[in-house]
Amino acid sequence: MDDSYRTILNAAESRLTVKKSEFIASVAPIKSHEEAAALNAEIRSVHRKARHNCYAYILRKNGDSRSSDDGEPSGTGGRPILEILRKESLCDVICVVTRYFGGILLGAAGLSRAYGKAAAAGVHAADIRVMKKSATLCIRSDYGQYDKTAALVRAHGGVVVSEAFADGVEMTADFPEENANVFMKHVGAAEIIRVGYRDFG
Repeated sequence: MDDSYRTILNAAESRLTVKKSEFIASVAPIKSHEEAAALNAEIRSVHRKARHNCYAYILRKNGDSRSSDDGEPSGTGGRPILEILRKESLCDVICVVTRYFGGILLGAAGLSRAYGKAAAAGVHAADIRVMKKSATLCIRSDYGQYDKTAALVRAHGGVVVSEAFADGVEMTADFPEENANVFMKHVGAAEIIRVGYRDFG
């Protein structure tokens, strides 16, 4: 079973003008409903003069999702934003689209298109990554085996996180989970110290 998932690494922003209304999409990584609420409140504070701050987010845990039209006609703000996040198969991500009204009514269909287009631009401005299940190994070797061990790490898709040099070398490296056990068969002095998720590029 593939446990990988798509998310973003850093916050991003994009701007779109539709019939004099400005739509500002703010996209950011989150891990909980509380983080989503805090980020939404922060954006609302920055854009206090905006007419609307519609949002949607999806959490990886339990596949939870929320959206809000924030005063726009029902289904015209939050829903199209949420649809973009789902279309891009993203999770642990929030997108808030701020609208500064330009004086021209867009109608329900026009609003939906504008919010969806703004959200898509925000998502595409972000650094989307695929996070894979990983195992972090502690690897010990003597100095004579260092180059061979480092080459084996790379050959098995590993990424060195840290190194300590004393009587011997102690290396910490992240591996795609399926590669960790294969690597450990080649290197006896290695143990799994934690499991998680990371981007392997």
